[in-house]
Amino acid sequence: MPFSTKTSMVFYLAALALTAGSRRRVLAANDWLVPCTQGQCSWDLPADSGSSGTLQVWGPSTAISDITPATGWRIITRCDPAATEQEVQLECADGNPDCDHLFQGAGAVDTIVRLPDGCGPMPFARVTKHWTNQPNTPGSSTVTPRASDAQVHSLALDTNFAAATPPLNGSVSFTLQGLNVKGSNGASTLTTPAPAHRRRWLSLRGPHGSPRHIHRRNFFGDMLRKLHDATAFNKTIRHDLQPVDFNGAKNLFTTSVKCTESTAIPVSSTASLSLDVDAAVHAAVSLGAVATGTLVPPKISEFGLTLGLDGNIDALFSITANLTGHVSSGAIPLFQIGIPGLSFPGILEVGPEFKVTGEIDVDLALTNIDADVRVTYNLSDVAAIFPPQHYETGGAFKQGTSEVTISAAPNITDVGASVSVTGHLTPQIDIGLSALGGIASATVFLNLDASTSLKVSAAADGSRGDKTAAPAGGAQACVDANADLAVNLGAQASFFDLFDASTGTKLFDKSFPLLQQKCVAVSNSTSVFPKQPAARRGHARRAPLDGDDTDKSNWSITSRDLDLGCPLTLASQVSQLVKAIIPAT
Repeated sequence: MPFSTKTSMVFYLAALALTAGSRRRVLAANDWLVPCTQGQCSWDLPADSGSSGTLQVWGPSTAISDITPATGWRIITRCDPAATEQEVQLECADGNPDCDHLFQGAGAVDTIVRLPDGCGPMPFARVTKHWTNQPNTPGSSTVTPRASDAQVHSLALDTNFAAATPPLNGSVSFTLQGLNVKGSNGASTLTTPAPAHRRRWLSLRGPHGSPRHIHRRNFFGDMLRKLHDATAFNKTIRHDLQPVDFNGAKNLFTTSVKCTESTAIPVSSTASLSLDVDAAVHAAVSLGAVATGTLVPPKISEFGLTLGLDGNIDALFSITANLTGHVSSGAIPLFQIGIPGLSFPGILEVGPEFKVTGEIDVDLALTNIDADVRVTYNLSDVAAIFPPQHYETGGAFKQGTSEVTISAAPNITDVGASVSVTGHLTPQIDIGLSALGGIASATVFLNLDASTSLKVSAAADGSRGDKTAAPAGGAQACVDANADLAVNLGAQASFFDLFDASTGTKLFDKSFPLLQQKCVAVSNSTSVFPKQPAARRGHARRAPLDGDDTDKSNWSITSRDLDLGCPLTLASQVSQLVKAIIPAT
């Protein structure tokens, strides 16, 4: 059956963690009482991290070891909980034979070891150096009582897995899954493929994330089939998400120009332009990641990033103008905040950020324009997988209330002139990725471009569209207005050979007509365009963003596409006023 757009990414993560056949060995969740001496080990995201997930490593038994109390090791110097590179001293308590496991094979150097909780931010580290010495060397601090006859060992640790020499102890593989909602670990169990199937499992997708047929017996294929079969949205997970809200008004651009008519009696006037956006955005974002690969040598061979989104967008664009020319505000930041992500220190960091930008482009030949355009959208059950798979993704994208209010007073001398306005309110989720100590990084984005376009033009009475009666010699104000919503999923860099900046998909792209060739005939002096469908003048403005009513020097005019001047109609009006004051002799 087809993939339902109501299927949450939560099921993708759950599916990737389900047991998919008797040929695979199920690994238990992290158990600090069980030593990691059998060539496999697991680690769960801490309960206080705000997220949930599991990391598992496996390989030759000589390649993976353990320096936690489960094997008898006691660290007798203070560990730095924030350092990814440090030296520690430790001793074997009570002669535990499991301590010897660290030195099997080619020795301790380049062995991947599980660390005690709180000893560095990462669950696993590489041993870069081993030596024996006396405790309390300069710079160390003994924090654990010592056994008087125990040998003291020193280890230098880091997460530079690329520096390991694979032939020494063998290759170490890993798999991980995570969700930015806490308490979801118990819903699933990670599995690793049997040795005969690992190679096929780790070579699923072609370069740049190009879709390939996935064999049903393949690990990743089995998990995607679980997603394919999922039919409901997890309401519990959805309820636990912390929404992000933006609500504020911002002046994107404002300026004024002094216009002077050079006559026997100079007459001056001021022409101005103001562009504003007033917006509200609500979003609840669920985020998950699945990855497989090797720590030694460091490489991610399979990667899946999932997004779930519910929310709404409300954008009001306003223009007040009696200048002529062109202005492009460029994308101006309105709001930016980090949202919960995933952290498997030293292996994979997933750091999402929610931001909103506003932008207005204006071409002005017709002046005396005062307009508001409001568009709203509702988004529900949006589900996306990156890199894109051959399953359908998407969601429900619906247009809400739309309003257009225009006040225009074109002169018959303005016939043929127009004003064009395009406004963009763009919420975007940027997901920063950093893998294996920083050897690869990229940003994946979900971009929701809510835009509106408005064109008001002056035409001779009776020449265009719908009209009302007007005196002879009058002009018409004609308007076209459209709203557009485009939702894009893509990347800004390459990530191993799994995807690059050309990888992406369009989840939604549609234009919604608001007004089509609506015209009203007016006199030379004044007119008010009909409100479609409801007036916005006098509406309650949202609170300005911080700093909006103070210093605007951070929005440099020189950084914009700017070309403005005095309107010809204003010059004509000034000229007529001068002639009235000084009649021709």
